[in-house]
Amino acid sequence: MLEMCAFGMIRTFDFIVSALTRSVLATALSVTHWTQSLRVVRERLSGLHPPEAGGNIPCKYSITNVNKMADQEVRQRLLPKDKKEGGSQDDFDSLPLKAKLKLARKAKADPTYVLVLEVLMIIFVIVGGLYCWFYFENVHFHVTHAYAHLGYDVAQHQVGQRYLHGRGVDKHPDKAMEWFKKAADQGHPHAAYNLAVGHLKGFKTDLKPGESHRLIHHAAANGVREAHEVLNSVCTKGGCH
Repeated sequence: MLEMCAFGMIRTFDFIVSALTRSVLATALSVTHWTQSLRVVRERLSGLHPPEAGGNIPCKYSITNVNKMADQEVRQRLLPKDKKEGGSQDDFDSLPLKAKLKLARKAKADPTYVLVLEVLMIIFVIVGGLYCWFYFENVHFHVTHAYAHLGYDVAQHQVGQRYLHGRGVDKHPDKAMEWFKKAADQGHPHAAYNLAVGHLKGFKTDLKPGESHRLIHHAAANGVREAHEVLNSVCTKGGCH
């Protein structure tokens, strides 16, 4: 049970963690890029001699030229070692896609609608996280239900348990028996036991005569302790029909 709860929680918060991680990495990448550019500018300016009184910085080291040199230096650092010689503009085509995107983003800021979408995504992640926190049982049911439809017997058994006890969903014993049967058909021992006991208690299961005894025996053979008790106390007296 604890394993299934942890499984559901991990899958539920996977999207939230992934989105937050992407946002943090994007911010860190941007900060790193601008730090590199500023360091290159400082390195270029550190080699300048102070201008004479009343003089100006030589045109070679104007702000525009320094920015161009910084961009060229970043490109050189991103290029493979065998292509750093020369550093021509044609080498830009040989950069990996990630490096091209980084340079393109520096050259042109993101439009307003992109920033709006990022803000909306962060709000959505925060609201989704709060919903998962306060309505965990409901979220866990829907996540488990999705995996049950994919054919996982453990998830099918958990959905049956939640329908049987009304956890995260309205109580519905008939639907619980349906999900127990799907899991039992795949050999899940606890689902087989729950289906057989539900049949003995009068729930609608569509089991054939004698099938409940076979299911209880299968559960007992696979380590379900309660199944041993039913075999000894009920089935030996002919009650498992």
